[in-house]
Amino acid sequence: MKNFSTRAALPILVVLLISSILLILGWKEEPPLEITATESHYAIRNTGEMITGTVLGMLNEDELELTDGDIELLNSAVDLLTRSKAAFYAGDYPTAKELADNSRQLMEQLKQSLKISEMSMDDLYVAPPNGGITKYKGVWTHSIEAMRDMLMNVENLKRMGVNFITVTLDVEMDENGNMHVVGGNDALFYIMAYHRCGFRVLLMLDPCHPTFVNGFEWELGDNSALVRRGPEILENLTPLVMEWAEIAEKYGVEMYSPVNETQTFVRSSEEASQWAQKILPGLRERYGGKLVLRSHGGAEFNSFELDASGYDLVALSGCSTWQPLESWRAHLREQLDNLVSMVGRDGCDNGILLDFGSTYLGGSWCEPSAVQPLTEEVQAQALEMLFEDGWERTKGFFLPVGHGWSFIGHPAENVVGEWYGESGTLPIKPVDKIWNNPDLLKLVEKVLSPEKRPFYHWTYSNGVHVDNQNPGPNGCTSAEECDEYALAHEKECDEWLMERGIEGYGSNFFVECYTE
Repeated sequence: MKNFSTRAALPILVVLLISSILLILGWKEEPPLEITATESHYAIRNTGEMITGTVLGMLNEDELELTDGDIELLNSAVDLLTRSKAAFYAGDYPTAKELADNSRQLMEQLKQSLKISEMSMDDLYVAPPNGGITKYKGVWTHSIEAMRDMLMNVENLKRMGVNFITVTLDVEMDENGNMHVVGGNDALFYIMAYHRCGFRVLLMLDPCHPTFVNGFEWELGDNSALVRRGPEILENLTPLVMEWAEIAEKYGVEMYSPVNETQTFVRSSEEASQWAQKILPGLRERYGGKLVLRSHGGAEFNSFELDASGYDLVALSGCSTWQPLESWRAHLREQLDNLVSMVGRDGCDNGILLDFGSTYLGGSWCEPSAVQPLTEEVQAQALEMLFEDGWERTKGFFLPVGHGWSFIGHPAENVVGEWYGESGTLPIKPVDKIWNNPDLLKLVEKVLSPEKRPFYHWTYSNGVHVDNQNPGPNGCTSAEECDEYALAHEKECDEWLMERGIEGYGSNFFVECYTE
């Protein structure tokens, strides 16, 4: 018994002896390695890419069976990553990495549950819906924020009877006049997400309001403008128009329009018509769907002077609603008469009303507007008139849903639902529930199109301006600095805006005005 006890204690004695020797020599146990900013940032980035790849994998499935538990897993993973980013900005790098790692673990569980793999945009294709459409019942999304909002509201849109959604491509121009698309992968993502939900898509390049260039000659005769209107603007746009015509064909986009507000970039309808006719053969070679020519008039020239020969559809815009409604309705009917005549004159199939009869309810808007805000009651009455007079005379409508102009969430939504819904609605799918989380969609946008949209929004934000003498929230003195702060401190930005009587909505105020 005594020998057994000695043998049992021997390992312990050896360990104690070694420890004593190490202490005498000055050795001490190293503390745990600190998590660096680089390590936590790497974990956040990799997890964001994993979530995005998994979402694309979900989008790739024709018949994805989702449970409430699957949706909860996805949203929990996104929430953990959002908290991880907040910890990172606060300088708590260990917590940031831990939260990112936990988010990643949840996504691994989700992939196993759904039996799906991550995908890249290069490998993803979602076919457009089958079947024909007798009436285009659309919404006009004029910004990345509006496209995001519509994807978040697909179930509501379907209940209203919406069957078409626009996807707009922000176009920037550099100092040499060269054009490039910002957020092209975002556009492709929204095209395929809308297709998966069952919607058709109208794709349009949008070098307008005000993402195109700060200082453009939006009004003819503006001597302070840095960039003048002229045919070279549209000529420089042509390569992008052709490139995206091929992309529209590849992804099964039902309708394609080369540019928003065609006449805005030239000095006459004749210049706009010459360009529209010049690019037509190239468009037909590259794209087999319906070509839409967007006609936009104003004080400078008449919308109906544009030559739409060879195009399938004319999209007429303008005619924002004003009071009294009786006077506006007379103008509406005159515009419809002219549209029908233009369609017949140029041999087009039909006309559509896009961003037409817009009803402005007020609120923060990135461009100062001369349009007087309407009441909700007047908005509903105006849309009722629009449908009564235009339903049988056009192929359809694309109603604006940007901030300040949208009918969604207002009594006019019932009017739209009555007209749009009468001819049928799209079925609600399990995949529709994926998109209810704005943080998820913002993450996907960030991963797919990491380039920053360079337009400085403050010039167009209803008088809000920041500089060294007039700092913004948390003392920010530039648009970029304010945007960066707003993304991480939504509540504080809300309070800052509300104190100044501005209808704020946290970080979205800054980001929407940044890209609107």
